[in-house]
Amino acid sequence: MEYWKHQPGVGLNIIDKLLNYTILTPMSVIEWAIVDHAQRGTVLSEAWIYEMISGTVGKVTNRVRQIVAALRRPGLPEEQVGLLKETLEREMSDMTTLFRCIDDALLSFRDGNQDQMEADSQSQNESTLVRTWGARWMRVFQRKYAVEENWIKEELAKPLPEPEPEPVQDFKMDMKEEPAVNGQNGTGHETIDEGIE
Repeated sequence: MEYWKHQPGVGLNIIDKLLNYTILTPMSVIEWAIVDHAQRGTVLSEAWIYEMISGTVGKVTNRVRQIVAALRRPGLPEEQVGLLKETLEREMSDMTTLFRCIDDALLSFRDGNQDQMEADSQSQNESTLVRTWGARWMRVFQRKYAVEENWIKEELAKPLPEPEPEPVQDFKMDMKEEPAVNGQNGTGHETIDEGIE
């Protein structure tokens, strides 16, 4: 991101691809963005930082949603259901840990407890703005977590949909023309023998 500081969109695109290929973990992105490079909280005013965190969270929550959708498919064998439940439990635990990390970092901004924020060089006005931004970001991500948690609970509580009935094939007998008899076809018209002049 330092290299692409004048074009952060390109940097975000690269991070997105690195997340897709699991070269970066979602937690490493979050820690880099709002823990390791907090810059006394002023990082919260950067739109690309919010985009990075929101995109990373979106990848994690989409993964959980895909597993829930797979688990709700009717007719799955018990062995596959067991594997999906284990995977869902692990992914939900990772999602909760990710949201908790975001919450802890933003809490320190909101309350002004971060070490860098206590520096004398930060003006009172700047400190107030950082706390306000911290509170707003915190509210956004707490709501995102609440939405995901409730959606998962509601989806898992619903009865499984009935398996779709297999389509019934309509076997219609084809009406074929009767074979030609005495130079006439089944319609009563004369047939023309090809090749005879």
